[in-house]
Amino acid sequence: MPSISLYRKYRPQKFNEIIGQPAVTRTLLNAIENDRISHAYLFAGPRGTGKTSTAKVLAMAVNCQDEDSIEPCGECASCKRIKSGNSIDVIEIDAASNRGIDEIRELREKVKFYPGEGKYKVYIIDEVHMLTTGAFNALLKTLEEPPDNVIFVLATTEPHKVIPTIMSRCQRFDFSLISEKEIEKHLENICNKEGLEYEVAALNLIARSSQGGLRDALSILDQAVSYTGENIKTEVIEEMLGKTSGQELKELMLNIKNKNTKKAINLINEVLNEGKDVDRLIEDLKEYCNQLLLIKECGIKTNLVKLPKERLTEMENLAKDFSLNKLTKIVDILNEIKNEIDLGGNSRINLEVGIFKLADKMKEADLSKEVEVLKEKINMLEQKIANKQFVSQSAPETGVEEPQKQEAVSDDENKDYIKKTVETEEKDSEIKTTQTSSGLTLKEVKNNWDNILGNVKSADISMHAILVEGKPVKVVNDKIFIGFPSDKNFHRKRAAEKDEYIAKFFSRQFSKNCRVKIVAEGEVENSDLNDEDKKNSTNSKKSKNKNSGEISAEDVAEMFDGEIIETNPDIISNK
Repeated sequence: MPSISLYRKYRPQKFNEIIGQPAVTRTLLNAIENDRISHAYLFAGPRGTGKTSTAKVLAMAVNCQDEDSIEPCGECASCKRIKSGNSIDVIEIDAASNRGIDEIRELREKVKFYPGEGKYKVYIIDEVHMLTTGAFNALLKTLEEPPDNVIFVLATTEPHKVIPTIMSRCQRFDFSLISEKEIEKHLENICNKEGLEYEVAALNLIARSSQGGLRDALSILDQAVSYTGENIKTEVIEEMLGKTSGQELKELMLNIKNKNTKKAINLINEVLNEGKDVDRLIEDLKEYCNQLLLIKECGIKTNLVKLPKERLTEMENLAKDFSLNKLTKIVDILNEIKNEIDLGGNSRINLEVGIFKLADKMKEADLSKEVEVLKEKINMLEQKIANKQFVSQSAPETGVEEPQKQEAVSDDENKDYIKKTVETEEKDSEIKTTQTSSGLTLKEVKNNWDNILGNVKSADISMHAILVEGKPVKVVNDKIFIGFPSDKNFHRKRAAEKDEYIAKFFSRQFSKNCRVKIVAEGEVENSDLNDEDKKNSTNSKKSKNKNSGEISAEDVAEMFDGEIIETNPDIISNK
C-alpha cells in the first residue's frame, strides 16, 4: 500500500494550523464568530500557500456540530467526512478540466438543493481562472444571488484572469508566499514527529529551494527522506537538487579572485559535465556571493546564513579576501550573463566569456584601489604644501638690522622702539607657538564636529549617514579617535574602511595633517597610543619639520612607500 505524502498527511485541519497567512485566518474566524459569513470568497495567491486547505477548513468550521468553538473540532461526524473527502456537502471542482458552460449549468441546477448533512453546501472551484468566458457568465447570476445555505470558494493562482464581474461579487483574500523561517520551523516539527535526523542547514536549504511554497517544501522533504533515508544532510540535499557544491563554489571564487581564468574555465566544464545546468550554476554562484557579503558585513553569529559551522568558518575566511566592491561586481557580471542567456545564444559560451569579464573586473578593482590610495596621498601632500605656504605668508618679518638704524635717535624714542620690538617679538613667539604646536584637543574637535559633519554631508551623503552614528572620543598628536556604539558595528566597519577619506575633512577643518582611527566606544586601543608616543619621541627631527611646515624627503618617501636613493640639499632646501 503506498504511503501518504507528507503534504497530505500534515494538511491543516484547523485555522491555527495554517502556516503563514495570519490575516486570512483571523478574518475568517471573526466572520464565523460574528455570523457574518459571505456567500462567495476568492482565494488568490501563489501555488502551495494554503488556498485549498483554507477552503476545506472553512467548510469544516461552518458545518462543525460542536457549537462551543469557532474552530472545527475534527471529532464530529461532519468534520470526519469532510476530512476524508466523503462529505456530500463539500464539492470540489477542478476548473482546469471542467471549464465549459455545460459543467457550470449542471452546477447551477445542483445549487438549488438543500445540504444533505450540515448547515451549508460549500463549492470549492480550484483554478477558477481556467473557466471560459461563457462559463463565467453562466456562473455570474448564481454567484451573485445563491441560496442562503450555499458558499462558493474560488481559488486561483492568476486572479488577473478572473473577469471583474465575478471578482466584484466575492470577498477577496490574497495569500502571500510563506517566509523561509516559518517553512523551516514547520519542517523541523514534521521531522521531529516522523523521528528523522536532520541538519538545520539542510532544512534551510529545502526552505529556500521551495521559494515560499509550503507544499513544495514538503514534497522536497518527502523526496529527501526517500533519497537519504532518515538522516537529512546538507551535502545530500545539494546533490539531490542538482545544486553546485560548496567546495566547487569556493574554488571558483578563489580562481576568479586570483584572475586564474584557465582553472576557472576547467572547473566550470567539470561542473557542467556532471549534468549541472548553466542557469543553476549562475544562481548558485550569486547566492554564494550574497552569503559572503552577509558574512563579511554581519558576521557568522547573526544566523543570517544558515550552514554547518565548519562551512561558515571556511566562508568567513574566504570573505576576508574579497572587498565589498569586488563581491558586488561579481554579482553584477553574473546578472549580465544571465540576461544575455535569456536573450538567446549558447549559454555555456556566455558563461565562459563572462568568466574572462570577471577576471578583468578584478584587475580593474585592484587598480582602482591603488589609484584611490595614490590620490589620497597626493591630496595629503598638497595639503602639507598649502599649510607650509600659509605659515610663510602669515609670519611677520622682525628685521635684525633695525636696531642698528636707531643709533642717532633720542633716548625716549629708543625706549619706545625697544618696547615695540619686545611686543613684536612676543607676538611673533605666540604665532610660532600656535603654528608649530601639535596641539589639537578633544574639546576643539568636539566644538567643530557639527561643522565637519556638515562638510561630509555636502560631499558624500552616504558617508554622513555612517559618520553621524559616531563621535570623537580622544585626540592624541593630531590623531582623532572616533568611537561607535556597540550596536553600530556595521557603521563602524564601513567607517574604518574609509578612515583616510574621513581624515581629509578634519585636515581641511583644522589646516593641518590629521589622522583618524575608528574604534568601538570605550575601547580606545592603548597600543595605538603607546606606538604614537614612541614614534614622536624617537623621531624629533621629523616632528620638527612637520611643526615648522617644511616637507622633508623622508615625509614624501613614507607617504608613497618609497625609498630614498640620493638627496640634493640644494633642491630640497627652500632657500
